Amino acid sequence: MTTIIDPLGTPTIVFNRGGTALVSFTAVRQAGSPPPADPIPNVAGHIIAYIEADNNVIGQPWVALPAGADIGDICEVYANSSGDGDISAVAPSGETLEGGSTVSQNVGGYFRKITDTLWKRTG
Repeated sequence: MTTIIDPLGTPTIVFNRGGTALVSFTAVRQAGSPPPADPIPNVAGHIIAYIEADNNVIGQPWVALPAGADIGDICEVYANSSGDGDISAVAPSGETLEGGSTVSQNVGGYFRKITDTLWKRTG
């Protein structure tokens, strides 16, 4: 990550998209089919997301794969092993996910963006 200052003095954070990043956050359990999903931040070409569910007992946590990802980008999703259960992954708005969306606890899911609008689950 680096900060670029434009000619007017406004700082802009730019991420090194070629690297690997580990992100960890708490996803909100929600009911619905599908409810709004918590977005996984798009900070690298290979993102490892470690997700914990909040304490709400209604529904399950939903996460959206990184919006604005490039073709070939990878996102691994893992559920916290503390008994939070499964997580549902969805494609960002305007994109599609094929190959299954449920990420089982202690197993994880491996997703690759293969076209401008299509994610495939590969593991």
